[in-house]
Amino acid sequence: MRKLTRKPRVFFLLTLLIANCFFVKNSRADISIIRESETEQFLREICFPIFKIAGFDTKNIKIYIVNDNSINAFVMGGQNIFINTGLLKKFSNPDVLSGVIAHEVGHIASGHLAKSSEEFKNNANTTIMGYILGIGAIASGRPDVGSAIILGSSHISNRMALKYNRSQEESADILALEYLQKLKISSSGLLEIMEYFNQQNKDSRSEINSYDLTHPISSSRILLIKNVSKNNYVKYKKNQKLIDKLKIVQAKLSGFLDEPQNLLEHKNLYLDQYSMLTKAIVYHRIAEYQKSFEILDYLIKNNSNDGFLYELKAEFLYNQSHLVDAIINYRKAIDLLDNKSKSLAQIAISNAILELKTNDKFLLELATENLLNAQENEIDNLIIYKNLAQIYQIQKQEGKSLLAMAEYNFLVENFEKSQKFAKDALSFLEKCKDDCDKTAIIRAQDLVAISANSEVKKTQN
Repeated sequence: MRKLTRKPRVFFLLTLLIANCFFVKNSRADISIIRESETEQFLREICFPIFKIAGFDTKNIKIYIVNDNSINAFVMGGQNIFINTGLLKKFSNPDVLSGVIAHEVGHIASGHLAKSSEEFKNNANTTIMGYILGIGAIASGRPDVGSAIILGSSHISNRMALKYNRSQEESADILALEYLQKLKISSSGLLEIMEYFNQQNKDSRSEINSYDLTHPISSSRILLIKNVSKNNYVKYKKNQKLIDKLKIVQAKLSGFLDEPQNLLEHKNLYLDQYSMLTKAIVYHRIAEYQKSFEILDYLIKNNSNDGFLYELKAEFLYNQSHLVDAIINYRKAIDLLDNKSKSLAQIAISNAILELKTNDKFLLELATENLLNAQENEIDNLIIYKNLAQIYQIQKQEGKSLLAMAEYNFLVENFEKSQKFAKDALSFLEKCKDDCDKTAIIRAQDLVAISANSEVKKTQN
């Protein structure tokens, strides 16, 4: 398989980092994953309450944003949620997304994924496990790292989604309605998307949507949702906070993904903060940097506690190699964002510090602190370990540097290298007489053992 090459760091869409919009693309198969802090925060706010009300632990749930215009979302392995940008951009009502996720969780709760697993496993086109592994490798925003792990496939929404039968769909609908009612979320969103697909089918049989293929829409399903909603009618208030957040998400996705010229031709783009946000991104994409920063500075002036705006500005500064200013803005973002939302900025600030090629003790410690904090939410993010290895090497902490490389290789399933690096790390770590890092020593010992065991299993398979 052809490996991905790292593109130059420029303003265009497929950059390494644009506003923590990490864009990962498989050159053989038109597949791309977007990482964007604010969008992920919004999706957690939508998804996590539904998983909790259904009795699932949210600790290990991972949300992946797929750059695909088809309207689709699905769950794999019970904890990996894939949501297409097409779904995020199409509907202005966040209850639609809640309805779709509630329906997907209904399938998990009903055991439909387990029942279909053997058929799914035997499908020669299925690449989900390799794909998820590849995502873990490139979640750092480095498309070159882990490109060999991603297996060739075509449309993710067509290849990776299980198809459910009518009775499974209806039982998932019933559970979805139950979850929504408990959370006091209107079922109008679920009904809205059902009616949308039903109308699409009537208008054009030739345009088959991936969601409709995997979740066949029927008039009986629509009638069921209407009846259940009617019997359990409660007038729920609109969640204006979520509506506003969805507008921001849509503004960002539009700015990054839509045709720049088409967006700039809209004369109303300065009328509200959402349009201005879109325009700031578009101007950055077409290299009109001064205009982009003018809009961003205006937005920040009027929303001084919005950490995501500082993060966006930091990324734009980083892309222009204004590294010191980027670091300053990343620090502001990190101070303002919540624990989960700041992780990508914490990784990005380490990138900026390392690119300075500095030996400054304060900056290197700042980078290390942020990487270690980001680990809590991004434990399988490879760039954390690559950057830690580089920083520890600069600081002449050979043992920790080698241990970080052992972690890196373990994650990409190069167990032989992982074992070697862990053994080499131990030879340095165990030499210390005072102030030894006992945790690092124990972790190195563990990696030696589990890497050796994993290599044996890998060889046997």
